[in-house]
Amino acid sequence: MKPEQTQLQAARKQGKTGETPQYSGSNSDITTLCDINPQLHQRRLLQLCILSLLTVLICAGCKQHSNATVAADPVGAYVLVSVDENKVPCRVEHEGHAVPIQSGTFLINADGTCSSKILLAGQNSAVEVKATYTQEGSKLTMQWAGAGRTVGTIEGDTFTMTNEGMTLAYQKQKKNSS
Repeated sequence: MKPEQTQLQAARKQGKTGETPQYSGSNSDITTLCDINPQLHQRRLLQLCILSLLTVLICAGCKQHSNATVAADPVGAYVLVSVDENKVPCRVEHEGHAVPIQSGTFLINADGTCSSKILLAGQNSAVEVKATYTQEGSKLTMQWAGAGRTVGTIEGDTFTMTNEGMTLAYQKQKKNSS
């Protein structure tokens, strides 16, 4: 009989299930050892689970993340499609007055300037403002001439900004291929 088998049999006869048996045998008898000592089996299983979890966490931590959103080139002409989720043409409340909006455009130029023009229905008038802008990822920050600052967002072909309490959504126009 092998010495390992003698040690296992002695441990079984003594009923030592709560203590870790002193065993110097081969790894092939690990299942038998776990049958003798269920606490050892649970401890080994817990250690394997913790090791697996740590491995996953370490691998996830090594993955490079990029927080910078790469936006499409914002330069171009945009058409106003909605104001406060109302499809243009529409009538919206602004500072206690009903404002009839017929249409609008927003131009973003490559030189860091932009302009907005909104035509008011039935009044033959327009509101036109100009700004400079900076771009960081999908965000455009506009500094309006003689006025404040607005931050807009570009998602695909849509440009959205909230200005003076109104949310304006624009759709980028496709270039004509002539």
